[in-house]
Amino acid sequence: MEMAERIKQRRLAMGYTQEELAEKLGLQKSAIAKYENGRVENIKRSVISNMATVLECSPTYIMGWDEDYYLGENLQNIFETLSKEFSIPANELIRCFFTENFTDLLPSKKVITLENMRNAFKTYFTFYADYEDILTHNEREHIKKYRSLDLHGKDMVDTVLEKEAKRIQELKKESTAAVIDIQPHLEVNAAHARTDIEPTNEDQAHDDAIMNDDSEWE
Repeated sequence: MEMAERIKQRRLAMGYTQEELAEKLGLQKSAIAKYENGRVENIKRSVISNMATVLECSPTYIMGWDEDYYLGENLQNIFETLSKEFSIPANELIRCFFTENFTDLLPSKKVITLENMRNAFKTYFTFYADYEDILTHNEREHIKKYRSLDLHGKDMVDTVLEKEAKRIQELKKESTAAVIDIQPHLEVNAAHARTDIEPTNEDQAHDDAIMNDDSEWE
């Protein structure tokens, strides 16, 4: 099956018209028509990545790559290995791989190894990726379970989630407020007179001697 057929097949499976798919991708309807007619062979990686997200499939599916696709090392195995290392689904890594920013992070486009792919993803996550958009395996499972709930179940989850989010915010505020505020305007006065006792002439003379003795401060 060619890429054009795969795109059309996924669009129909998702129930989108060409116009609806184009709107979701920020493209013109004519662009989708060209993709599905095979009139455009070199589609931008960023478009393929976004299209895969909207059509709920992997970029490799749209490109026509299967699990035995070989590029220096088995690419599928590399993604699965890194998926475990980063605790990020392989499909999410593949989506990042097809973004424009990722292209220049690999030392070689012809031979891709596990090591240079790992280093490329580390750099990508540091400078380009928004972790809020990348879901871990557990987070994806939670979302699947949430979608399977009825309205009552979702309402309960939403209520607990909101309360827990507020609790964490309050804990952060308390932690910040607990920091001791040192007031720099307070000064120490070595000869500050006590108010609870009546000083004698001898005590007063002793305090004056201390304040006037420069050698104590040298």
